[in-house]
Amino acid sequence: MTEKKGSVNPFVSVILPCYNCEKYIAEALGSLLRQDCTDFEILCIDDGSTDDTWSQLLRFAERADTLRPEISLCLFREENRGVSGARNLGLSLARGKYILFLDADDLFEDTMISSLVNAAEKYGTDTVFCRLKSVYGGEKRKDRSAVEGRGEKRKGCDAAEGRREKQKGCGTAEGRREKRKDQVAAEGREKKNSNHLFSREEMMHMLLYGMSSLGFCTFLYRREILSEHGLLFDEKTRFFEDREFNWKYLVHTKTGSFVDRPLYIYRRTDGSATTSRDVYWNTDGCDAADRIEKYLLAHGCAIAREAGEYLRSRVLLTAAKKYAAAKRYDLFFRLSLNYDMKRAMKRNMRSPGLYARLASGMYLLSPGGFYFLIGQMDQHRHHERRANGFTS
Repeated sequence: MTEKKGSVNPFVSVILPCYNCEKYIAEALGSLLRQDCTDFEILCIDDGSTDDTWSQLLRFAERADTLRPEISLCLFREENRGVSGARNLGLSLARGKYILFLDADDLFEDTMISSLVNAAEKYGTDTVFCRLKSVYGGEKRKDRSAVEGRGEKRKGCDAAEGRREKQKGCGTAEGRREKRKDQVAAEGREKKNSNHLFSREEMMHMLLYGMSSLGFCTFLYRREILSEHGLLFDEKTRFFEDREFNWKYLVHTKTGSFVDRPLYIYRRTDGSATTSRDVYWNTDGCDAADRIEKYLLAHGCAIAREAGEYLRSRVLLTAAKKYAAAKRYDLFFRLSLNYDMKRAMKRNMRSPGLYARLASGMYLLSPGGFYFLIGQMDQHRHHERRANGFTS
């Protein structure tokens, strides 16, 4: 272990797992040194890198000692256990009241830590979260608001329920009364959330249907809650482990506050797990969705069934698109053998996203047509957005 002394009892611990990230680690650490606050520690866990990551960490520690001597920077090196193992080590070493996570190829905006911590202290909430903005390469794309939500109408962007209610009394006295009730309720929610305060159920709903604008790293975690409930990352899960951790934490919260600014910069790279097109990652994702549903059920969360069904259906749709775009028919065919793809696609037909509904409808009409048409479309969108600096 290498440590640069700072605060003995830092208020915030930032856990940064590192693995073969020599291209990005200096930029990630630089974003931490630019923070407009001082009372935090940085825990860098080198998870058995085989490139120049460790050397860069050592060089950066020397620079940091001069640039920000008041910040505690601790470097740890261990054998490769995967990102979950690295994060768990960081949790065991963290001393802060609050925990934040930063991935080595991502960045914090300069006010990320102070904005989230100030909100937590001001409102006394169990968590605080912000928006993220995605980049591909060095370009930034338009911010996407989780509150506006892209289809978060009523309970869940569940379009079928919305259409039934609309048809129920359209143009009638009953329909007008129902519409007025909805308006009053909406005004009440707007007033309630004028300070961006949310209940556990509201946060779960936002996380479920705002996955593209809310990431696990956009949340601030109270170390006391993590310790009390023994929350750790599943080291056997390679993908979706962060979502599972995020959901399990929310189960044990009562209230949360939202900082309506994009403070976390998420960078998607060709080598990252989420963009790899030849890994059969959906098995982990579906298993994690199953565990999330069971955990929510065990703790009496009303959204449990809805969350499990939605997460599984989106995981399978994403996998099908990736395999089709990568021309991996063997993996694409394997999906239909191991999972109820028709059920998943039918669930996706109620998704708020037009492209998700289009792709799912094509699969229901013809899996072969999906493989050739959606595969080409997804590959084209992938290259086009990469060229323009956008993520898919």
